Amino acid sequence: MSVQPGVGSAGTRVELEDFPARDSVIGFAALFRQLYVPSETGSFVSVRNIVGKVNAQASDSATEQRAAILKRWRTIENSLKTTPLKIQAGIKLQGGRDHFLPQHHDLNPQQLISLYLYGDWLHWGEAREQHATFVADPVIGPLRDFTALEAMASFTHLYMGFTTLLSAAFSGVIVGPQKETMAPNEA
Repeated sequence: MSVQPGVGSAGTRVELEDFPARDSVIGFAALFRQLYVPSETGSFVSVRNIVGKVNAQASDSATEQRAAILKRWRTIENSLKTTPLKIQAGIKLQGGRDHFLPQHHDLNPQQLISLYLYGDWLHWGEAREQHATFVADPVIGPLRDFTALEAMASFTHLYMGFTTLLSAAFSGVIVGPQKETMAPNEA
């Protein structure tokens, strides 16, 4: 990122170097939404709830331990909705104090992601005007764009971690209907 102060009548300008192309951001946002929005069939919340129901039905010696693990994942997701990951890390590094950590926007990550998904990247409804106002400042606007992607990246790490956990937990377990396949010489 580079900030170039204005000279004469030219205003200060912020340029985000190596910022992804807009079509790449929109594609990422469309895929991200499938994991982020709870009502989506394959969302983190939907999958976590399915695993929780299966766990509750298992009633074996590890049921409570698995339920506690799922609860921790839900707690982490909820914390990412309210506080940016970098702020959470900073608070932890400062022994629980957050008074030295700057915030350069008024929205929490959940509000920020919603504003970008439904005001710019995917849908142009009622939030379009709010988004335009939110990014209008030539200095703060690009920082807000970056912060929105940063918030989405934090959730993406959560989703990748959860997927890795489920992959390990279900390795060797066959889930869902199985399709019959024919050997190549039978076709």
